[in-house]
Parts: sequence; C-alpha cells; structure tokens
Amino acid sequence: MPGEEGMRSHLEECGMCREDLAELIEFVRFYRETLASADVGERFETLLGVIPPAVSAAEGGGTDRGVIELAFTPYREPFGAGARWAAATEPLPAREPLRFCSADGRYILREFLHPEGEQQPSSYYLVAEQGLKTEQIELEIDGRRCPTGPGGKLELQSAGCRITRDTRIIIRIDRRN
Repeated sequence: MPGEEGMRSHLEECGMCREDLAELIEFVRFYRETLASADVGERFETLLGVIPPAVSAAEGGGTDRGVIELAFTPYREPFGAGARWAAATEPLPAREPLRFCSADGRYILREFLHPEGEQQPSSYYLVAEQGLKTEQIELEIDGRRCPTGPGGKLELQSAGCRITRDTRIIIRIDRRN
C-alpha cells in the first residue's frame, strides 16, 4: 500500500495514534462479529419490514415509480480536521467533497475529488443502505437525467450535468424491480 511504511514508522513512535488504531481495529472486529450474528440479521429484517418505504408515490398516482430527493449535507467534522488515525501521507484537498443525502439517510451521493486536483473532474457515486439498488438508477440533476452505472457511479460528462451545493437532485426509482 502506498505510504504504508511511513505509517508503520509513525505508529511505532506515536502512542496516541497506536491507541486510536487499536480502538478502531477493535470497533471493526466487533462490528463484523455483530453483522455475522443471526440475531442481528433477523432484527434488521424485522425493522425493515415495519419501516414505511422512503419513496413517495410519483405524480400520476397508482404508478410503481418513486421519487426521493437528495439534499446537500455538509460533513459534521470541520473540514481539514481529519481523523488522527489516518496518518496524513497525502495533502488534504483544497475543498470539502460534496455530499447529498436522502432525508432518511438510506441514499447518499458522494463526490470523490480527483487526486491530481481541481483541474481534473471529480467522480460521484450513489451509495445506499444494504439491499437497495444503486446501479442503473435514474437521477435527475437540475432537470437533466443522469443514470448511474456499475458500482453506482454517476456519469455526469455524458449527460452534460454539473453539481454544486445548490444542485437539486432527485432519485427516480422503479419499485417494480
């Protein structure tokens, strides 16, 4: 992994980062064990069964299409603070990546800044709660239709779309699939 050797030597010298990393590893271990538990899986399925759908009926009533609006959602941590355990081996980007979330948090459209800087186009990916489809989803970005591709990647250039904090983003879902 790039920068791994520098991170290893930093962890050998810095007790605070070693403690933070150990805590993170323990959390991930506990999280994975919890997900593997049949009891947790059953509770998750039960909760999903009683939670009303996040999509509302589209105009024209009685159709199987749903609409979900995504809103710009800034990150909670001040940008640039960064996680201490991440051992900064690369410079921070010049600005905070954009993030748009559905009201219920089940869908997130996240910008990934190009590592070479602002002169290169960013990538956008639609991610969703477990079990929700992210590929071949139709997004409407300020009135223009932009489908997602493999892995939920949004193809902005081919649709001629541009995303800013003020962009209106709607997910159109066909609930028949």
